[in-house]
Amino acid sequence: MVTLIERIQVALGLARTQVWQPGHYFSSGDEYQRWLETGISRIRDMTDLQELRLLLGHRNGYLREAALRRVNALHATALWSEVFQLCNDWVAPIRDRAKRTALGWLPDANIQTLLQHLPALADLRSRRREDHAALVAQFESWLVEDKNLAALFEAASASDSRKLSRYCFVLLERSTFPRARLIELGLAKADVTLQGRALQMIRNLPAGEQAGYAQSLLASPRNYLRWYGLDMLWCVDPAKVREVAMSHLLSPYAALRDKAFKLSGLSREALLALAGQRLRSPGASSSDIRIGLHLLGSSGKKDYAELVHSIFLKHPAPTVRGAALLALARLSPDDARPLLLPAVVSESSAVGRAAMLAALTLELKPSQAQWRELAAQATSDAVAQRLHRWARSLGKWLELALLLEIASKHSRHSRFCFAGIHRWMAAFNNSWQTLDPAHREWIDSNLPRAEEIGLDMKTLKFFLN
Repeated sequence: MVTLIERIQVALGLARTQVWQPGHYFSSGDEYQRWLETGISRIRDMTDLQELRLLLGHRNGYLREAALRRVNALHATALWSEVFQLCNDWVAPIRDRAKRTALGWLPDANIQTLLQHLPALADLRSRRREDHAALVAQFESWLVEDKNLAALFEAASASDSRKLSRYCFVLLERSTFPRARLIELGLAKADVTLQGRALQMIRNLPAGEQAGYAQSLLASPRNYLRWYGLDMLWCVDPAKVREVAMSHLLSPYAALRDKAFKLSGLSREALLALAGQRLRSPGASSSDIRIGLHLLGSSGKKDYAELVHSIFLKHPAPTVRGAALLALARLSPDDARPLLLPAVVSESSAVGRAAMLAALTLELKPSQAQWRELAAQATSDAVAQRLHRWARSLGKWLELALLLEIASKHSRHSRFCFAGIHRWMAAFNNSWQTLDPAHREWIDSNLPRAEEIGLDMKTLKFFLN
C-alpha cells in the first residue's frame, strides 16, 4: 500500500532522495534550496488534483504556497474545502493567498458545488477569528441570496450531516425564506439543536400564531416537544390549557406529567382518584396502567393495595405486573413479601427485575434453604444473573456461596459462575475464620463442584484459609 509520504515523493519526483525519511537532515543550505526549487518547479506543471490536495497539506510552507498558486491557476473549485482550511494556516502569506483564491472563485460559483464544501466553511466560521471574518461574511451574503435559498433548504432537509444541516438552517434564518417552512423543517429533523432554534422562532411570533403551533407540538410523538407545546399554550391561552393538561396527566414522560398536573389545578387526592379510575377501566392501555401504578405506589395510601394486588395477579402484560409488584411493595409490604421470592426467578425479565428491586427496598434476606431453592430454579442465564446481583448486594460470602450452589445445580452456568468467583476473589476483603459456620459448611459442600468447572482450587483455598 502506497503511503501518503510516498505519493508526495512520487508527485515531486523525489522518491530516491530519502529527504522525507524521519531523522534526515540536509547536509547544507544549498542542498535544501535545490530540493525546494525542484519541488516548486514540478508543482507549477502539475494537473493531478489528488496530488495537489496532498500538497496543500504539506508541512513545508513554500510547497503549500506553490500548490495553492497552481490550484488557483487551474480554478480547481473541487479543492474549495482545502482552500478554506488554508485560510486558517499558521503562515500569514498562505492565509492571505488562500482568502484571495477563495474569494476569486466566488463570482462564478455554482451553489451545488459550494454546498459540498459548506462544512469546511462552517469550521472556519466557528473559529471566530477576525482575519477571516470578512471572508466568511462575503460567502454567507452570497449564499443567502434569493436564487440560492431553495438549494439551501433542500440541503438542510436531505443531508445526513448534522453540521451541514445546522449551518444551512442558520443561513436560512438570516434570509427572506418563509418562517413557516423553516419552523416545520426544524421540528421535523431529529436534531435537538434545530428543534430548539425552531422553538425559539415560534416564541418570537405573535400570540395568535403561537397558539396554532402549540396545538401541533402537543400532537408531536416526541415527549419534550409536547412539554413545550403545553408550556406555550399556557402562555398564550391560559383558559384552554387546563382542558388540554388533563389529557397528559398519565403521560409516561415524567416532566410532561408534572407540568400537566401543575397546570390542571387538580389536588393530589383528585389525581390519585383519576389514576385509580383509569386502572379499573377495561380499555386502559398498559402504559396508562403503569403510570397509574407508579402514582398510587408513590402516594403510600394503603386503600389502593387491594386493587394493585389484583392487577399483579390478573394482568397478562409482564411490564404491568412488574410495576404492580413495585407499587404493592410500597403500599403494603406484608402483602408483597410472599410474592417476591417466586417472582425473582420468573422468566419474565420485567417481573424478575421488579421483584429484585422490591426485595432490596424491603431489605428482604432469604434463608439458606430459600437461597438453595432459588438456585435450583435458576434454569436460565437471566435468572442466574439476577440472583447473583441480589446476593452480591447482600454480602461477599453470600455471593460466593450462591455461585457455587448454582454451579453445583446447573452445569450450563459453569462459565458464568467461574467468572463471578474470580471477580469475587479479586475484590476479596473478608476473613474466612469470622464467617458464620452455616455459610462455611454451605461453601465447603460445593467446593468439589468448583474443581469440576475448572476453578483454581489452590488459589481459592488460599482465600478460604
